[in-house]
Amino acid sequence: MSHLIKQVLRTIADLGNSNQVTLYNVMDSHNGQILGVFDKGKITLHQNKYIEFKDTPFEEIILKRKTHTYPGLLLKNSFYFPSYDETGSDFQCLCLPLYIEENEPVSSVVVLNQPAGIIPDDIPSALAKIVPLLAAIMETALENDLWIEFAIKDTLTNLYTWAYFEKRLEDEVRKVHRHGGDISLILIEIDQFQTINNLYGYENGQKLLQEFGKLINFMLRQGIDIPCSYNNQFLILLPNTEVEGAASLVERIRQHSETKKFLSNVLNKEVNITISAGIAHNRNISLSDFSKEDLIERAEAMLKAAKEAGENLVMIWW
Repeated sequence: MSHLIKQVLRTIADLGNSNQVTLYNVMDSHNGQILGVFDKGKITLHQNKYIEFKDTPFEEIILKRKTHTYPGLLLKNSFYFPSYDETGSDFQCLCLPLYIEENEPVSSVVVLNQPAGIIPDDIPSALAKIVPLLAAIMETALENDLWIEFAIKDTLTNLYTWAYFEKRLEDEVRKVHRHGGDISLILIEIDQFQTINNLYGYENGQKLLQEFGKLINFMLRQGIDIPCSYNNQFLILLPNTEVEGAASLVERIRQHSETKKFLSNVLNKEVNITISAGIAHNRNISLSDFSKEDLIERAEAMLKAAKEAGENLVMIWW
C-alpha cells in the first residue's frame, strides 16, 4: 500500500504543480484518515491518524464530488486542511475527490496547497481527467491494506494475532542481539475468567475479552507497543522499554481493570474483574541465554506465580 500512496502523492504534486499535498482516506462523510503527506519532495506516511470531517468542506466535497478550492489551514504543522472561513494564510486548498464512477462512493480526497489567488483553470481540469485512475489505485491499495489487517488482527479484540505477534517478537529479539537495547514482555490473564464465562455465558465472556482488549489498546503507545490476544490471554511486547516502564504500564492496566465496569451495556449489572500479570525482560541476561522462547517462558512463570499468590498481582522476573 505504501508504494501506491507515494505514487499517487507524487503524481498529484507533479500535475497540480504543488509542493505540498495531503491524501485522505474517506471512511464516511464525517470521518477520515490521513494516509500521507508530500512536502517539497519528502513523503511522510501515517498510520492510525484519524480526523473528523464533520462541519468542514469535506462533507461538501464528498457529497458533490467536484473539485473545489477553499481557504487553507495548516494543522499541527504537518498536513493541509480546507476551511470555510478565511484563515489569513498565504495559501488555499484545492480539493480533489477520487471516485471511479458517478454512482461509486468517494474513496479518497487529495488536498493540494496552492498559493493564495486564482488557480489556473488547466490544473483542475488536468487532474480531473485522471480521477478514475487515481481512485482505482487508491481502492486497490486500501483493499490490500484491509486484507492484510484481517490477516494480522484478531477479529474479536482487534489486537494482533499470535502468528503476527510471534514474528514481531522474533524480529525485536534479533534487533537486541545485533544492536543491544531493552525489551520487555507482559503476559496478562483475567482472573477467574472461566467462572465469569460460566456465570454470564460464552457470548458475554467473549464481549468481556473484547472490552478488555479495547482497554489495553487505549493504554498503549500507538505504533510502538505490540499487543496480542491468544487463548484468552493478552500479551504486550514493548520494544526499547526497560522493565520499570513495563511495570508502570501493567500496573495502570491493573488499576483501570479494577475500577472499570465491564459488560454494563449488555447486562443489567456491571461486572468487576481483576487481572494477574507476569513481566519478562532482558536485563542482566546474557545474549547466549536470550531468545523469544526465554521471554515467553519467563513471562508465563511470572503469571503463574501471580495467580498462585492470590491473583490481582503483577510479578516480575528478576
